[in-house]
This record gives sequence, C-alpha cells and structure tokens, in this order.
Amino acid sequence: MKYIQIHELTSYPASNLNRDDLGRPKTVKIGDSTRLRVSSQSLKRAWRTSSIMSDRFPVMGIRTNKLSETIEYCLIEGISLVDKVAGKEEKTRAPVDKKVAKKYGAEIDGAFRSVKSASGDDAEDEQKGKAKKKQLFHYSDSEIRAADAVMAEISEGKEPEMGDLLRKSPFPVDIAMFGRMVANDKSYDCEAAVQVAHAFTVHRATVEEDYFTAVDDLNEDSDSGAGHLGETSFGAGLFYNYICVDFELLSRNLGSEDLAHEALKALLEASATVSPGGKQNSFASRSYASFIMIEKGDKQPRSLASAFLKPVYGDDPLKSAIEALMTMQSNMDKVFGNCYDSCYVMDVSAGKGSILEAGAFLD
Repeated sequence: MKYIQIHELTSYPASNLNRDDLGRPKTVKIGDSTRLRVSSQSLKRAWRTSSIMSDRFPVMGIRTNKLSETIEYCLIEGISLVDKVAGKEEKTRAPVDKKVAKKYGAEIDGAFRSVKSASGDDAEDEQKGKAKKKQLFHYSDSEIRAADAVMAEISEGKEPEMGDLLRKSPFPVDIAMFGRMVANDKSYDCEAAVQVAHAFTVHRATVEEDYFTAVDDLNEDSDSGAGHLGETSFGAGLFYNYICVDFELLSRNLGSEDLAHEALKALLEASATVSPGGKQNSFASRSYASFIMIEKGDKQPRSLASAFLKPVYGDDPLKSAIEALMTMQSNMDKVFGNCYDSCYVMDVSAGKGSILEAGAFLD
C-alpha cells in the first residue's frame, strides 16, 4: 500500500473558519460560481495542534521564529528549554548573565538557520543596518533537546561545543506528515508525506454580513442606544476536503511502519472531527464529517474535486454531493482503470460504517 486518499464531506453552519485580510471568509471561484474555502494551512494547523494528536503523540515538533528569544529567557531565568516548551517554568539551573544569554541565544538559533541570502548580500545588508526577518522554523523534539544540552553547559559556566544541532531523522509525527524546509542544508529537509487540499463548498455560497450590537449592562433606564456595535462576515455550506498520504514516505520519515499506521489513524480522526478555530466563540461551528470515502492502493492518486465543477443543487445537498462524488469515482475507474485497490465508505446520513471501522481499514 503506497497511497491512501481520503475524501470527506463536512457541513458547517454559519461560520467564519478561515478569514482573509479583510476578515471575511475565504472564497474560491470553481466553474462559474463562487464557493467558500478553508485553506489547507488552516486545516493542518487545527489537526496538528488538536488533542487527538497531542494525546497520542506527546512528542511533537515546535514551529517558531522566536527560539533565540526563548533561549535567552530560559538562560536568564535558569529554566530548561525542554520544560519551557512543555509549558513548565521550574527553575532548575543556575541563571546566566543577560549579555551571555543574548549571545548564546543568537548563536544556538543561528546553528539551525545560518544561511546566506540567495543574492549573497547578507554582509552588505548587515553593514547598512538592515534587519532580516526570521522565518518560522519547525524544530524536532530531538533538536530542542540538543539545544537544551548546550544550554545546560552554559548554565554551568562552560564554553559549549555547539556541534551540529540539526537532526535528519526520525522526525516527530507532525513534521513527518506535513514536512519542513531547512534553507541552509537540504539534507535536513523533510518531504511532506501528507498533502492536503483547500476545502471548498460543493455548491454556490454567499458571504453574508452580520450587524450586531452589545448592550451596556450599567446603562440607566433613560439611556438609549447600544454600548457597542459592529459587523462580522460569515457563510455556511457543505465542504469537500481531499487528503493524499504517501504511506511509504510517512513510514520512512517516522522510522517505523507501525507508528505510521497510528499517525494515519490519528490524522483520519482529526480531519473528520476537528474544525478550524476561526470565530468559534461567535458561531460554535464545530462539525463532524458527514461522509468519508477512503481509497488505498499503489495507483497514481487523483482528487475527485471535478465532481463539483458544476455546483450541486436540490433540497438535499449532501445526498446530491455523495451521488456526484460516487459517479465521478466510477467514471474515473471506467476511463483510467481502477484508481485504487480497495475502498471504504462511511455515510452518516445512511448510518453506514463507523470511524473505528475506517481506522481499521487503514491497517
């Protein structure tokens, strides 16, 4: 089994799960109609940080551009970097002078990300006093521990041997699934084993505006008007989501086929039950997938998004969407030959299948 393809249909009520630069729900034009959209970045972030992942895999990667500042803080306060990342701030080491902490914070962080710019003008920019904005870097747990070991030596007053802090493998589950890029040495890159499409509504969708007010509780009876008024955007719809997993690559990234199976099951559950966090306090738009179809095999993968080039209509959009999806799958098989070796379907509207059965199908 090389490829696993997951097709999901999820219905969201009024929501604003993923906003654009104006605060409105993101959209995309498919065929001749505008649809609501949730970006793959938003989906992956929600799944990666969900309790489903953290409960099963306590060791995860850390994505940040503030490692140097965090190291500096930990050295000054006498805190282990490993503890700080885990949310603990117990002082277990000797504190370090601020100047020393600042120096080593930059040096340790630089060991991960030291790289000349593509134009080779780093030195020139430095002379001109131009500050380069650091980009997010995804650190593995073993790399955080390696940095912490160097910090322990600094706290003991030693001159640390920096060495090579980067690690090639195995990677924690989130990096193994979604990958990372190391600009200064591609041999430390991790190619993503999981590809996630932008989810979009299978029908035409409209972004609506909600004009709202808030009452001031201490207003006198004689006072009129609202204490606050505002406007927020939202939309609703049935979304199609597509995920493609290279299981062989996932196994290599993790260094274990058994762990890859567990990661795949956790990903399936997270994608089916975890919603992005955008505007949840205002809309409580938490939804589970209404339909899941899983295909596995060695054939070249393909999305079934073309089933919705023409938006679905009717008083039962879920039924229409399922029919369109199954028809497209059948037609693809007729034209290209079977695009998978085996297939599993879970349909909430028909009470067919279960998330446990779907997970077992992945073994």
